[in-house]
Amino acid sequence: MDFCYGELALSPAEVWELTIPEYNRMAVGFFKRQEYQWLHTRSLEATILNASANRDFSKPPVTGPEIRPLSFDKYIKKPRPKKKEKKLSRENYAALMRKLNPHLNTPVTP
Repeated sequence: MDFCYGELALSPAEVWELTIPEYNRMAVGFFKRQEYQWLHTRSLEATILNASANRDFSKPPVTGPEIRPLSFDKYIKKPRPKKKEKKLSRENYAALMRKLNPHLNTPVTP
């Protein structure tokens, strides 16, 4: 009840009209907002620390998780590393084009 009255700011009449699924969705939404506020706070901390005059610029900038690790960090999706694209040489490009277009008799150059 305290969570409903305090954190969710519901009146007693609203609390008694809630269904269990509605309460669960409100609670999940509350905790999501808390997570976003903590993410915002630590990104501000990292920005301020990286912009300070005492920072050693020979080292890479500090990131939020280094300053303040949070309990839900393991659930945050991290970007996948990009695959390196192979550069085709002219010979490999021509061979690929001949393979894809066998009806072409003329050599293909990029």
